[in-house]
Amino acid sequence: MEAFRIYLTAIPNLAERVVEILASTLEEGGLDVNDAESLRQAHRHALNAAFTRLRDSRTAYVNVLYPHLRQLCGDCGQEFCGAYWEVANPMTSERSVFRTRLIHELIVHRRTAYEEPLYNLSGTAIAIERHSWNLDALLRVLQGLTVPPAVVSELRAMVTQTRGKAARKPGETA
Repeated sequence: MEAFRIYLTAIPNLAERVVEILASTLEEGGLDVNDAESLRQAHRHALNAAFTRLRDSRTAYVNVLYPHLRQLCGDCGQEFCGAYWEVANPMTSERSVFRTRLIHELIVHRRTAYEEPLYNLSGTAIAIERHSWNLDALLRVLQGLTVPPAVVSELRAMVTQTRGKAARKPGETA
């Protein structure tokens, strides 16, 4: 999963790209920050420009959903932001959503899944929920984009491995 882990860290964040373009427009003096309509038009232009660049380069992008949410990793204490990463294809508009903690687990701890307890309203743990990658959905999103071959190979190998485990009967080993 090393190639995929590295690839994830390089996927551009659409909002950050928009902010970069807005900052460039502001530096060039082409933006009246006191005029709401001028700001709306500049934002619309920046969003279209960022999206066009991503589409032209056939590059996946990320939207961080609920970016104000701050989470702490119970293992390393590192803070990460957002509830979900939406990985999107600018060519097909195909997208898939993954928990930010799953992204953190892979990038920082090199783990492809994690488990967390589920609690009822009284605070009693009632189940353990396992979170892992929906690799079929991710491969659909990445289809037609410029993705390093090693990433695609790793993802396909993981799909094959996951399907092999699912096909075995409980207690059966490979």
